Amino acid sequence: MPCFCSLQTQKLSTLMPKANLSVRAVPPQLAQLASLLGIANGPLASPSRADLRMNAKLPSMSSQAWLHSTLSAVRPGIPMVPNGGPPLMALTARVGAVSGSFPTMNPQALLMELKRTLKSMAVRLMPFNAAAARIPKPQMTNMVMAARLTLGLRAQGLCPMALSQVDMSFSQSQNLGNPTATLKAAIGANARLGATGVPPFALPLSKLNLAMSMAALAPLASLPATSGLPPVSDPNFTSMAMSMLSGLSSLPAMPIDPTALLNDLMRLSDLSAIEQAFGADAMTPAGVLRVQNMLNFVGRLNLPQVPPVALALQPKLDMLPSMDAVMAGAQVAKMNAPTFASALRFTPGLPPILPLLEAINAFRAVLADALGAPPAGACGTCKMVA
Repeated sequence: MPCFCSLQTQKLSTLMPKANLSVRAVPPQLAQLASLLGIANGPLASPSRADLRMNAKLPSMSSQAWLHSTLSAVRPGIPMVPNGGPPLMALTARVGAVSGSFPTMNPQALLMELKRTLKSMAVRLMPFNAAAARIPKPQMTNMVMAARLTLGLRAQGLCPMALSQVDMSFSQSQNLGNPTATLKAAIGANARLGATGVPPFALPLSKLNLAMSMAALAPLASLPATSGLPPVSDPNFTSMAMSMLSGLSSLPAMPIDPTALLNDLMRLSDLSAIEQAFGADAMTPAGVLRVQNMLNFVGRLNLPQVPPVALALQPKLDMLPSMDAVMAGAQVAKMNAPTFASALRFTPGLPPILPLLEAINAFRAVLADALGAPPAGACGTCKMVA
């Protein structure tokens, strides 16, 4: 269970604006650059697109039908499997995602440590969260949009700060090469794509749902290592998983709203993205001026239009799980069909505490990204607090 006492939270103050951080509207060319780079370097550029491979590999059936067929092979006559699989398995996989941080098999220990964590957050983080909540949203909107598009472009090999010659440091530190040459290559890839045409998205809705459902099962393969549950193949798995969920459901509600915590998380994530995109002084007048100069330059670019089919296709390809995750999830279900079949007897409800655990876990990950170090285990002070 993490505490936040040892974090260098004073660094959070550097993320706060030192002046009005408004920049003018982000020009459409910045998103257009992202589309061009996505065509040159993203899923559309792959010789074997993920949707085409999945369409060839997956059976033409819904996720419900596939699971029912798989489980019927070991237990004929079972009822139709709910969408997404047995609720017990789906909820257990969700708990498994947070079990590396929380003692999910021991409700009383979890409750005690959760109280310590929330006290630690209140002392160390809530002052920052309250100050961040007071930043006028209109000031943040354009700066955040510019930052996230800039980070996405940089991840694809082109820094718009370097392209505009406003700031070469990010491009140099990441060895991104000549930004003008990168842009020319992306424009060339776009022209070739327009000449040859783009195959439409290959997955019908049933196969898309099947792929997503299979991928959602993949974490069950490594669940025992983090949760303390036996392997999924163990005959006792379903009863122990049900016991764990029942124990979590018995915990009282905590005096903190997960939705409010997620709002704090998003503000912290936005502020961190601005710093990562534009530097430690991004929130100063000088930093805002650099960003505005970059946006002014990009707004004057005359870029080719990306084929509309490619524009519509890109987000669909981006949301697809990896083929490895799909096949791993399918393997988990096939190899453990008796466990999945027995899990159909149970219909657990969502433990009320789980969304809070997920929110704290997500907050911990964003803090690690923003501060360069994750929250550690309970410090000496927290261990003394009952």
